[in-house]
Amino acid sequence: MSFDKKFRKIRRQLVEGKMGSVKYFRSLDGEIEGRLNYVPRVVLSIDRNKVIEIAKLWVEGRQQELAKHSVQVTLMQEVYIQLDAQQKFVEVLGQHQMSRALYKQMKVIQRIIDVKEQGFAQETIQDGLSDNRYSLMKETIKHFFNPHRVTQLAK
Repeated sequence: MSFDKKFRKIRRQLVEGKMGSVKYFRSLDGEIEGRLNYVPRVVLSIDRNKVIEIAKLWVEGRQQELAKHSVQVTLMQEVYIQLDAQQKFVEVLGQHQMSRALYKQMKVIQRIIDVKEQGFAQETIQDGLSDNRYSLMKETIKHFFNPHRVTQLAK
C-alpha cells in the first residue's frame, strides 16, 4: 500500500496553511460548540489480518481481549509520528499557529499512549510496533515531511 497520494495532499495543504476542520462540533461537556479549526489530518493503516482479528473479537463479544489488543498502540503511535513530523515541517515553513496546534495535539496523544502502555505487556507493545505497515508508514513520513528538505517537498 502506498501512502504517497494521501501524504502528498496533507503536505500540500500544510504548505498552503490549511488544516482540517469540523463544521459542527460540540465538546463532551457541552461547553464548546461550533466550528473546530486546526484539526490535524492523519492517515491510519492496519494490516488486513489485524482488522479481521479485531473484528472477530468484537463480533464474539471478547471485549477484554479487544481492550488489550496491540492495534491500539500501533494506531496511537501512527498518529503521534505523523503529528510530530507535520509539526516540525510547518515550523520550518514559518506556520507557527499550525505548529502550536499540532504540538498541542501531540501532547494529547502522548498522554493517551502513556496511559495505554501502562496497561499493556511489553510484548504487546513491541508486536504493534513491529507491524510492517507501521514501518512503511514511518519511512514514508520521513520522506514527505522531512523539515530539512522543505523547499523541495513543498512543491
